[in-house]
Amino acid sequence: DSTTSTSTLATTATTTMMETWPNQISFTFFAPSDFAIAPAWTRNATKKAPCSDAAECIYSLEIPCNAAVGPGLVRAIFENNGAAILPYTFYVLFNPFAPEEEVYMNFTQEGISEYLHESITGIWRGSWQSNGPMSWDVDQFDATVMQAAMRMVARIPLFQRDQATRVSRWLTYLIGSEVLWGNWCEEEGCMDDGALPSSWSGSKAIFAEWLASRTQVKYAQCWVFAGVLVSATRSLGFGSRVVSTFNSAHGRPPYNKGIDDFFYYDEELRPTMEHVNKKESIWNFHVWNEVWMQRRDLSKELDADGWQIIDATPQEESCEQRGSQYLCRYMLGPMPKTPLYNRRMETEGGETMYNSVFAGLSYDSMFVFGEVDGDWRGWQPASRSWSSCSNVTCPHDYRGDGYCDSECNVPECDFDMGDCCAESCNAPVGGVTLHRKYQCGYGPYDCKGEAKGWEAYYNNTWYVGCSIQTHAPGYPYYYGNEIVSTYKKGY
Repeated sequence: DSTTSTSTLATTATTTMMETWPNQISFTFFAPSDFAIAPAWTRNATKKAPCSDAAECIYSLEIPCNAAVGPGLVRAIFENNGAAILPYTFYVLFNPFAPEEEVYMNFTQEGISEYLHESITGIWRGSWQSNGPMSWDVDQFDATVMQAAMRMVARIPLFQRDQATRVSRWLTYLIGSEVLWGNWCEEEGCMDDGALPSSWSGSKAIFAEWLASRTQVKYAQCWVFAGVLVSATRSLGFGSRVVSTFNSAHGRPPYNKGIDDFFYYDEELRPTMEHVNKKESIWNFHVWNEVWMQRRDLSKELDADGWQIIDATPQEESCEQRGSQYLCRYMLGPMPKTPLYNRRMETEGGETMYNSVFAGLSYDSMFVFGEVDGDWRGWQPASRSWSSCSNVTCPHDYRGDGYCDSECNVPECDFDMGDCCAESCNAPVGGVTLHRKYQCGYGPYDCKGEAKGWEAYYNNTWYVGCSIQTHAPGYPYYYGNEIVSTYKKGY
């Protein structure tokens, strides 16, 4: 029920403290937190065998399953109150083989090998119609990767390091905001001061540069963030894998379970011209991670144990409420897959002591749902009578953008498509709350008449997240496993 380690103490460190080796030694683990050192846990270690007058003695040390993970120093207290600091850094990891641990993996040997021990994985890129894997060196047991993981953990508040949910959540922030620099520019030469995202093929080189420079490594895109995160999680004892979603939607808060495109009519009343309301996007593909853990912070009734979605690519801020204050960072997850699959993600948040808000079931489930199972919706003006509405005084993009424009607030322009009345501007359309360019009421309301507003143009329910790939366990990196049916019903 605990991780067992052995430590060797040399007689040269203790001969002045005692004449014989004691039966027990008290070990206290001191962990760094925000550049300070604090005691994290204390346990007694016992002899593994009689030592008599031997030059060294081996003791068995049981580390509690709720111990804070991370680097630190161990101080040994002997029976006669003598003390010694062990002359090496002590790393504490999660134990996926202990049933009492949050990260316990009740997997077959093949699954454990793939998600914990495998040092090479495949990452799928491309489009939903044409995609393939690249090889990524995970190197989770390499000293450089382990050192980097420990440095990141030392940045996490000590009182949260005994919780797998919080450690994995913090890792998404640390990798996305302190280790890697994301860049999606397209101009020639815009990444000349760093490495192209496509040039990376493993985590070790990235971590080595980060440890040496202590600055963000340039540059990364989603698959690089995910590759580095799988290395960090596996090195800390999480079972984890990389997941690629094709036609991945990027919605914006407040989340409405889909992506919305807006159109206005051309001269022949065809809704073919894009409106400036459009704030959201659909990526050809996006890559994130899944980690395996129990969700003891959520109700058992949710059936939330198992794979959890985490994502280090900075996309939208995730907020937690502390009293009257909101603490928002670019972090995502862990988000349990089973409630997502069962569409039980629409909550007010606040299920855990950290009070996550604005994004559904803790953590960030409404954003993730939009990425993999959201609707792709199009909207067009409900009115067809625009010939008398001047494009000079009331341009197309002014109409229905959420801001009350006085020039458009006339019958000929459908009373600015409802922007000038609080009731019509905020009213759902077809059950959907629309996200316009401006928040309703940003321009003062001046309600002069009833508008027809927006109406549905199309609603595609299958396109977003139509394919989701990960590395097939037990096979070389280029063998994929289609797992869309674990995210979406009916596939």
